Amino acid sequence: MNRLRYLGLSLLALLCWLTATAQDPSVTKCEYWFDQQYDSRTTADVSEGTWTKDFDISALNYGLHSIAFRVLTVDGTKSLYGPVVVKNFMKLETTPTGTNTLKTYEYWIDQKFDKRKNGTIDASGIVNFDEDLSALDYGLHNVTIRVIDATGKVSSALVKNFMKVETTPTGTNSLKTYEYWIDQKFDERKSGTVDASGIVNFDEDLSSLNYGLHNVTIRVIDATGKVSSALVRNFMKLETTPSGVNSLKTYEYWIDQNFEGKKGGEVDASGVIDLDLDITELNPGLHNITFRVIDATGKVSSALVKNFMVLEKQDGENVLTTYEYWIDNGEHQSADVPTDGVVMLDLDISTLSEGLHTFNYRVTDKAGHTSGVIFKNFIVKKIKEAAKLIGIDYWFNDGPRTRIAINPAQISIDKDDVIIPLDDLKPRSIMENYTFDVTTQKVQTIKDVTVGIQVFNNEEVGSEAVVETLKDYEFNIDINTIALVNETSDAKAAPQGGQIQGFSFDGAVGDSLHWEITGTDAKIDFFDADGNRLTPEAKTIDGKDVLIIKMPTTTVYALTYGATEAGEMTVKVSIKLALIKGDANNDRQVNVTDIVATVNYIMNKPSADFNFEAADVNGDNEVNVTDIVGMVNIIMKDGTQNTREAMSILRRSGFIF
Repeated sequence: MNRLRYLGLSLLALLCWLTATAQDPSVTKCEYWFDQQYDSRTTADVSEGTWTKDFDISALNYGLHSIAFRVLTVDGTKSLYGPVVVKNFMKLETTPTGTNTLKTYEYWIDQKFDKRKNGTIDASGIVNFDEDLSALDYGLHNVTIRVIDATGKVSSALVKNFMKVETTPTGTNSLKTYEYWIDQKFDERKSGTVDASGIVNFDEDLSSLNYGLHNVTIRVIDATGKVSSALVRNFMKLETTPSGVNSLKTYEYWIDQNFEGKKGGEVDASGVIDLDLDITELNPGLHNITFRVIDATGKVSSALVKNFMVLEKQDGENVLTTYEYWIDNGEHQSADVPTDGVVMLDLDISTLSEGLHTFNYRVTDKAGHTSGVIFKNFIVKKIKEAAKLIGIDYWFNDGPRTRIAINPAQISIDKDDVIIPLDDLKPRSIMENYTFDVTTQKVQTIKDVTVGIQVFNNEEVGSEAVVETLKDYEFNIDINTIALVNETSDAKAAPQGGQIQGFSFDGAVGDSLHWEITGTDAKIDFFDADGNRLTPEAKTIDGKDVLIIKMPTTTVYALTYGATEAGEMTVKVSIKLALIKGDANNDRQVNVTDIVATVNYIMNKPSADFNFEAADVNGDNEVNVTDIVGMVNIIMKDGTQNTREAMSILRRSGFIF
């Protein structure tokens, strides 16, 4: 039983990874645990920052597992656990020692596992199976095979694809004809006959084709009329050079894009061209010259383009006079260059964001010429203040989060300074074996509780959430009792999850209570005034489902819980007075008037207040003269009634003579 009212935040140190560290911290201990079994964690000492350990995993099941570590760091007067490091590993099932061999195999075609076949593997370990594929369609298929060893372990499935090819009819078959076309001109295809040698030679006239890349496509047809796949081959039609000696004869060139101003000359026998260009009229800056040659046949080469720079002539001494700079695409700043030519800049980058930036600068000389822009990249990395803790979030089960504020914000926090209240904690559901304390009007039930904790800093960055389970936590739940009145309905919200709605009714011992609950599938339990459970009798009366309780004490409690859907439920209780045998007219006494009422019932003249169950004195589910005799006996035994009057009524009615 959990008797704690408050849950200490024992895991807070683990969560405070945001805490700023002091000088010279040292690692003294290590904790580790397998899978999520934090309660079974093991602590080990760490010497000089080094720790080695051989783990015994013999008790673990085969398959995927995880191991979690965290270390305890001593920093001055404080001890803090570091973040949890989790590593996954696989425990493989070992093969038993001794001789092991492959025993059987099984295989299936395509995905038809239900039609798999099997066989025994002989000592050679080679599996040969002769499968009838005649029923398979032509096309791509696969076969899957796996083997089983002497221990019963099954290997992984090996899948291989194969092609079932349409067979050629029996008898002699040969290639008969062919057809081909140039480029994609299928409509202009040509054809011919394949001779006995099987070699196709065709002499195609390509004179009408343009120079460049082309392709030819060919396919053949056999004696059965089947057509082969198309075979495509690329070829190049080259421009032919005239026969005889050819040489470069002339050249031409032009500056920039001034093609109309081109100049030319003859190429001498050496093939070397020397150009003496007059560029005095060109503006300072970048230019280009374009050059091409013509051979003896008149064919012109491709143009060759080369760039060159014309520099402006300076008169006398020239020096740098001004500079300007800017960061990224920001505002340009400018100033004079000192006489020594050295520029010292003290840049304010406090307003720049973290990350990559560009510093751009250029200079201007005495002649007014400005250099190209030179840029340098740099990174701004701001030093942040130590993050401070501002709050701790906690939650139970799948419920909403609640924050405990840390005010003022702190670099770290002592775990003893934080408590989590459990007063309003509700279980996920109510166990059917709960107990009811009539004195406190509370229900006690036992359930596991999941508790989640997460710490946040002043930037709302959260630590890794830690979730733990409180085993067998005892909940005390107020039933919020509603006192019911006879024949009056009361509507309440259907209790779900960990909610309970209680009702009470006061009456006389022996009274029969008829309970009707509609609009919900909630469960209902009954208790007497001493807290003992009562078992109701379920009946359907006048088309209504009724639970009947005979009051053993003057107060009866009904507790509802466990509704699966939200909504409203209606509870109604009706008191049925304790039955008095012979009291046919419901006046709570047996006398001659009951005999009169019973006689009228038998004569098919029942009164509105006639009680059949009370009139059935002998309990045979019939009301007749034997029940009247029973009433007379009750009256005579009581001795308070005039039996002569009763007998007189019976004679007048013809029941006795």
